[in-house]
Order: sequence, then C-alpha cells, then structure tokens
Amino acid sequence: MFILSLFSKATSITYPLVLFAYDLYIGRKLNFKMVVDKIPFFMISGIFGLIHLNIHVAEVNLTDPKFDTLGWLTYLWEAVVHYISSFAAPLFLSVIYETNTYHVSQFQYIAAAVFTIITLVVIVDRSKRNAAIFGLVFAGITIFPTFQIIRFGNGFKFADRYLFIPSMGLV
Repeated sequence: MFILSLFSKATSITYPLVLFAYDLYIGRKLNFKMVVDKIPFFMISGIFGLIHLNIHVAEVNLTDPKFDTLGWLTYLWEAVVHYISSFAAPLFLSVIYETNTYHVSQFQYIAAAVFTIITLVVIVDRSKRNAAIFGLVFAGITIFPTFQIIRFGNGFKFADRYLFIPSMGLV
C-alpha cells in the first residue's frame, strides 16, 4: 500500500517519519530495533523523492530573486498561516492559489492566532499533552512537502487539497 501511495502522491514520502513519530507517541523506546524497522520505508521514500525531483528538475527555479533567504522565510510564514487558518476557519477555499495573485489576509492571521492560543491551552493540560503534541507533529510532517522548499514551476502558492491528511493531526 505504501508503494502505491508513493505512485499517487509525492507527499506520501513522509510516511516513515509519521511511523517514527507514532512509535514515540505510543511509548515505544527509541532504540536500534525501532530505527532498523523503518529503514526499508526510508529507503523507498528516498528513492521516490529522488525520482520526483528528477522528474521536475526542469521546472525548478532556484534563481528567482523573490526567494532569497528573507523571501523564503516570508513565504514559509505565509504558508503556515494559510494552512492553519484554512483548518481553523475553512472559508473561501480554493483548489489552488496563484503565486502572484494571492496574499494572506488579516482574517487569516487572526484565525491562525486564535488556533495557536487554543492549541497552547490544550498542551498545558497534562492529560492531553502527548496527544496534542503528536497531532501537531503529525500535521507538521505531512504538510511539510507542500511548503515548496525547492520551488517547482507549478505556478501555485498554496493548495488546500494538501490539507486533508495533515488536518487529521490537528483534530
């Protein structure tokens, strides 16, 4: 099933990291055997990740002047705010958001701030801390590939279709 998911969505390369996080969440001790269990998954993910990069190598735009370090950090911050606010207040969603036409609104910053405050309150509650932290780690791991650290020439800034699996961790 894992290999079939890799053929359908590039974001499924995060599965070994999710397995690792889940093992830690259920209390499995970090040891050599736990790491060895995940090696085949990491190898297959790495191969598919390289294939995905190789397919899109012609589209990669590393010389875009908007993506110096500060530009990339701004883009990353907007992506985090966008995805958190899209989960917290799923209004006006779209299949894609064009790179040059979409900007994060004030409402989205407010929704993300409210969600962050609620999340911090839940983490402070000792009885729900482990589940809340695992949910955040799960969401972070599974949404990370959509942050476009390596810019592909796909023309979109964000895509809400990538939020479905990460939102399971935020619930």
